[in-house]
Amino acid sequence: MVWKSKSLLSIILLAVFFLSINCSVEANPRVVKDMEVKGGPLGLAVDEKNQRLLVLNYSDGTLAVIKEDDFSLIKRIPLNKKVDANLDTRSVAYDPGFNRIYIATGQDGVLVLDGSTYEVLFGIEDKKDKRFIADIALGDNRLYLLDWYGYIHKYDRTGKLEASIKIMDSSYMYRGPLGRLYLTSGNKGLGVVDGSKEKVIAAVPVNILSIPASARNTVYAAGPGKLYAIDAKSLKVKKTIDVDYPAKGGLGMDINPNTGHLFLVTSEDTVTVIDTKKWKKMGSLKVCKSPRSIAISKVTNNVYVACPNSDAITVIKDISQ
Repeated sequence: MVWKSKSLLSIILLAVFFLSINCSVEANPRVVKDMEVKGGPLGLAVDEKNQRLLVLNYSDGTLAVIKEDDFSLIKRIPLNKKVDANLDTRSVAYDPGFNRIYIATGQDGVLVLDGSTYEVLFGIEDKKDKRFIADIALGDNRLYLLDWYGYIHKYDRTGKLEASIKIMDSSYMYRGPLGRLYLTSGNKGLGVVDGSKEKVIAAVPVNILSIPASARNTVYAAGPGKLYAIDAKSLKVKKTIDVDYPAKGGLGMDINPNTGHLFLVTSEDTVTVIDTKKWKKMGSLKVCKSPRSIAISKVTNNVYVACPNSDAITVIKDISQ
């Protein structure tokens, strides 16, 4: 009887052990699907309320709208504009308050689409200087456009220009904590701009090439070989971690505030996952070839990785441990 009790106890403990292993595996982010999206998927944005993924395709100049629940195509909208391949994940943005889609095409300016009918409401274009619009940020009922000539242009939601802010040369822009705009400027540092007051605040002295991401009062930014956690108030680097981030830069990064997991493109077919709460690397996930940009839905916890050269988007399910 004692032997049978010990055997039963051993079996139970063994079952619990294997169950705990399986649960820990399930708790980690994992690739669930590689979906084909023809046309060179490059820019990504998520409409969380309606659970739509917006995909800007550079090679055929279209906007693909995809359902998040079954990844089926809702609609493909021809933009009748050439989309520059140098643009990134922020080159398309969704405004839930106004139900509008903003698309930067490069030298052809910005298109503003109705979020329900997908019709073009109006366009924004600098006809005089023909400035290249590289990136978009939304905030304070304003639209901020970053060009490649050292300016941020501030528009109201009707497309009226309110101000042009002179900055250091930057390639990517992100609106994060305290309503500030954060700019990648390579070895010139991480630029910080107060858009409402239309002035440059500071440049954090780190080599930044990625699109920044944020959670609460921390800004995350990557440069060659490093990921930085920067305090949004003091603008001091709090900590760093080594990552295989290439020197060419311009690769996607985003953070899921639900889990604290940060996803960073680090190679030709890999996304590195960082646990920002424990400040450690969780590992790498193999995704579609030549990944470029990343977007995350806080509603579905889906992480989308766009690979324009392979006409594919990898879907990662992010689960909290």
